[in-house]
Amino acid sequence: MESDVLAFIPDDGYTESGTIIGMPGLYPTVNFSWRPMLQEQLVAYYKAVEKASTWQTRQIVAKLLAEHIVSWDIKDKKEQVMEIKTARCLRIKDKLFTRLFGIVSGQEAPDVQSGQTDDEIEAAASDLLKAATVDLPVAVVREEREVKN
Repeated sequence: MESDVLAFIPDDGYTESGTIIGMPGLYPTVNFSWRPMLQEQLVAYYKAVEKASTWQTRQIVAKLLAEHIVSWDIKDKKEQVMEIKTARCLRIKDKLFTRLFGIVSGQEAPDVQSGQTDDEIEAAASDLLKAATVDLPVAVVREEREVKN
């Protein structure tokens, strides 16, 4: 798979786009763009949460999400795209919240990146399903598939 994603963060205006494939009964598919966290921001996060409570950690992460997510298609109950604010991020279901932060912080990749072919999108969705079925991280399943190909 060819990608426009860089291995480094060139400047503060750099953005990436991707998709988190929805989990039926839990959350819908989310398309979003974000400014990846710089390493110094990630180090500051680790330091801040060292002695923080679980709720304080969630508040810190919500603030970071609000600062780094540029756009998304998460909708409220009236089908309106929600504003990207810390208070709104605090209300995101935990599994999706964790995935968003993993991606924004550079610890994991989105399920689909902009510009992927239909076959690549299909493979990503299959990886997610298999990972859930065999109880393995998606990254492990993806790596196994790529080794086979």
